[in-house]
Amino acid sequence: MEENEFSDEWWYKRPKLRKIFSPLLYLFSWQYRLWRFLQKPVEERRKEAEKRARKIRKRIDFPNVSRKDLVGREKELNKVLVSAYYHIFRDPEVRKACPIPPSKIFIIKGSSGSGKTFFAEVCQREIFEEGLKYGIIVNYTSLKPEDVYTMWYGRSAQQLSSFFQEAFQRPSVILIDEFQAFGSRFSPTSEVGMEEKRVQTVFLEKIDELQKKNYRCILLIATNEYETITETLRRRGIVGTIDLDVSTKRNMLLEIARRQCKKYGINLEPVKIIETLEDAVRAVGNTRLTPADVVNAFNIIINEKYRPLQESLLSRIRRSQSEKFDVGGKVVLDDFRAAARRLKTYTY
Repeated sequence: MEENEFSDEWWYKRPKLRKIFSPLLYLFSWQYRLWRFLQKPVEERRKEAEKRARKIRKRIDFPNVSRKDLVGREKELNKVLVSAYYHIFRDPEVRKACPIPPSKIFIIKGSSGSGKTFFAEVCQREIFEEGLKYGIIVNYTSLKPEDVYTMWYGRSAQQLSSFFQEAFQRPSVILIDEFQAFGSRFSPTSEVGMEEKRVQTVFLEKIDELQKKNYRCILLIATNEYETITETLRRRGIVGTIDLDVSTKRNMLLEIARRQCKKYGINLEPVKIIETLEDAVRAVGNTRLTPADVVNAFNIIINEKYRPLQESLLSRIRRSQSEKFDVGGKVVLDDFRAAARRLKTYTY
């Protein structure tokens, strides 16, 4: 396992030279730093990783969702976790059980509201937590179009290349959100098209590099326009395609409604809530209900129910009075019918 990872480095099979140039290698070679870290006993690595993890969990960008928040996506999650155990953690037992290496690249496709970003963040969180058992801090990083494209001609491709190079230098789970902005078909005749072409070329180069090199990285690509992505890109990720629309079933929506009712203390049957939302959504021209629609409907209703409390908050504070406000008991099915009309335009 280790030989496959570091055998291409000149210092690996030259211990005397490695010792002489150790300070310089530590400064300029991320492969050497990783090798040095992996030489430590597992228990020592775990203690060091846990200490760093406590600080990382306090970051504002740390994924605040976990496996227990995921409903009906266990099969898809396990598919990504197997890849992490194989490529990032290099677990010997998992490697023996996988005669064909699992994909390093997963295209997560689904319609708007199917939970692509949510699912990807759960994957990042779970892989981060599992990595601690191996004494490894797994870097979680995300990229959106606005992080790449700039007004400066030629700069976008450079920024994208730098992003990948930094991510490849350590164990990472990379999320590319709204991938259709990078990978869609376009006309190369305009200046904008030429810039897009350069960005797409860098993507292809980095995807190929990830597949060929022994990096401890996996790539999650989220898109709601799978069919518009160029065939060249799709071929590179087809092995790891995860279709969230296919796995969105009624039982999943019912479980989400049940959890939301429990969270807010709402005494309504989840079945009736889902039926009400489905009927109302069809009435306004939408064909299907998504997990995000269910969550947003609850958010709309709870915000509306809490508004009187919020408006009277200052006066109650001045009077130093406390008042119990039972929101859940005031929610009725008509609230869900009204909320369904606002689902596609709702923002937090």
